[in-house]
Amino acid sequence: MYQNQFTLGSLAEYMLEVHGECIEVSQVGYEAIELEYDEVDPELIPEEVLLRLPNPTLYYTYTYENDKEWMIVVAVEANTYRPLFLVCTCDGVVVEQRTI
Repeated sequence: MYQNQFTLGSLAEYMLEVHGECIEVSQVGYEAIELEYDEVDPELIPEEVLLRLPNPTLYYTYTYENDKEWMIVVAVEANTYRPLFLVCTCDGVVVEQRTI
């Protein structure tokens, strides 16, 4: 799943399959930022995972609000955009962390 790139379509598929949420991609906020290890929130990405990621790593952050506030952060390889790790929060609580 999501082996080459993580797109808005991938996000919609993930949210439906994993969380049962049908989202409107036109309502998704999006940001991409490259961060060094010391700039990453350890509550989102555990240190044991972080140290396996490239330094720096490119992070895609998606936000979506319906009756809940969702944030999905996808760590990707900066040169290839290959997804490496995904974190999902709902109402500020981490609900999933997974290596992709």
